[in-house]
Amino acid sequence: MIPNIVYNQLLIGHSALKLISDEYRFQNNEVRPIVVRDSLILLDSAKFTDRWIGLKSKEVFSFSTVKNFAEYRSSKDLVLSGFVQQNIFGTGVFSNLRINNKNGVQIVEGGGFVVSEKLTLSEGEFKNSKNNNFLILDSGRIFRSPNGSITFEPILENKINVHFFGDGNIVTGVEIPKEQFHLTNLYAENVGELYLDRNVHVLDSLIVGAKINAIDDTLVLENKINPVYIFPNSQINGNFRRNSLTVGDTILLNAKLIWVRFATKEDLGDVVSLFSRVRSKTFHLFPQGQEKVERTFYINGIDKNDVDLLKGFRIDFGFAWRFFSDDVQIDESNGLVPNELVLQRWEKNSWIDVISDEKPKIDFYSNWAYGISNNVDRFGNFAIGLLQKYNSFVFRADVFLEGSYIKNQKNQMTTFLWSGGLIQKTDFSKYPYNMVKNIPSDFLKNVPDSIVDVVVVELRKTRNSTPNLIQIAYLRNDGRIVNELGQDLSFRIEDGIDSSGGEYFVAIRHRNHADIISEIPIVINNQTKNIAYNLTDPNLIEGGTSSLKLVYADEQGEQVYAMKGGFYVYDSKSLDKQLNFIDFYSDYFQYKETWINFTNVGLYDTDYNLDGIVDTKDFNIGWNNRILK
Repeated sequence: MIPNIVYNQLLIGHSALKLISDEYRFQNNEVRPIVVRDSLILLDSAKFTDRWIGLKSKEVFSFSTVKNFAEYRSSKDLVLSGFVQQNIFGTGVFSNLRINNKNGVQIVEGGGFVVSEKLTLSEGEFKNSKNNNFLILDSGRIFRSPNGSITFEPILENKINVHFFGDGNIVTGVEIPKEQFHLTNLYAENVGELYLDRNVHVLDSLIVGAKINAIDDTLVLENKINPVYIFPNSQINGNFRRNSLTVGDTILLNAKLIWVRFATKEDLGDVVSLFSRVRSKTFHLFPQGQEKVERTFYINGIDKNDVDLLKGFRIDFGFAWRFFSDDVQIDESNGLVPNELVLQRWEKNSWIDVISDEKPKIDFYSNWAYGISNNVDRFGNFAIGLLQKYNSFVFRADVFLEGSYIKNQKNQMTTFLWSGGLIQKTDFSKYPYNMVKNIPSDFLKNVPDSIVDVVVVELRKTRNSTPNLIQIAYLRNDGRIVNELGQDLSFRIEDGIDSSGGEYFVAIRHRNHADIISEIPIVINNQTKNIAYNLTDPNLIEGGTSSLKLVYADEQGEQVYAMKGGFYVYDSKSLDKQLNFIDFYSDYFQYKETWINFTNVGLYDTDYNLDGIVDTKDFNIGWNNRILK
């Protein structure tokens, strides 16, 4: 039994079994490891091991040279973790070897040792070469972290498994064998992204925890077993090939929700392999590409002669894209509403709709949107875009409400109604919501994050004309007006906007703040989708500062205005003035009505500061605005 203590030098020799002790422990009763400060030498036919019933031995740590002409067979790693570069050599066996030295570990004197089970590259470079190398036995494993690497491809007895782990991005290296049929399983489980520097052929299992980038190379899976995508961001960005196909079941491609299915052998035709190139956060370079979802698809079949097949088959195609309006680095929706989109194929210099019976849906848990197109009979380039019969225009706009504006905070409003679950109680039978036709029945089902309240947006061709479009929307705490999915608004032709967009007076209505309308028409078309209009800017709104309330000013002279709080529709006269914008910003600010619901908790129109309770703060808002005539 070899005591588990600190050694200056440790030499293990002779053929007798040398067990690693678990006798000595720290104060917390944890077993101490063996630590060797200088040379660790294994000689003769010694067997240095912890493999004995009942033993709970820990790792062996070496800070200097390791010389092995015997056997280290342990369930725990032998760890090279010195403070300067270490050397390793010998013709012995290591069951589990870990490189954890930021200054590196050098194989010298020809190497020649064997790793029988696992090599872990935790930190630093494992410096091997053609003349100073080692052997990994069949089915051995290499674990590599973002901080670890190996210089030269090790000698493989046969097959190998590779695991990527740890926090950070990794570029693959010589741990991936060049030969096509040596890599049995690949586990990409690092928290970050994995970049392929070569074509990678996986024979059996592909486990995807990271985002794998195969832009200039191809990841090939030989087995029929589908890859396993662990996390929401787990995907293959780039080139992926499946060389064994099934009939009657889904064949996963570049993500969990991206797949194809051949229903019958007849549908499979002559296809023996599938190649897919799916690029995240990328627009097609074809015309109108930037009007689509920000993800591209290219799929083709391959026959037994490795010839591309663009037709002669039939598939169901599951397509998907990231939908996460709270994070522009992830979101690929491009402001498009999922249930208005279809799969489209580039054919004869135009986009052709691939019609499906079902509209795309959203998985809010994973932040993916997805759809299915049935009976697709052509491969090629695909995109996700609006049905050709639709055309829509993104409208980005900000507005602030006096009552909910946070004092001394720039561009921030409270979200008490949202956090208290009161927005779901909005009464659409009351003004101004009763102006909107065909409000989606599920509009209040999943209220987006950080919402202040519900507002109504109105477009008019001329100041006093009948509205061309009236749309319900949410107001977010940063002032942005969004749809039920938390996206910027989009106006469709079928909703009343012209086919090429146009110039419109824009009005914003709220149940207890005075309505506003733009002083001049605002341009809304495809060229203005990246412009964010500030609809509480006095220079843009009719009446200027008279129609708004100053809610923020700083020493640099910057000012923020908001819609006036305290308006409350209680008779036909005041309602008529609001609807037609007659003295709408200088009349009918109520304060007496607050006493009716005083101290009541809930969703009340007299709750002018939108905090979920009617109190003196609400009275003060109406009172302070009453004299502004």
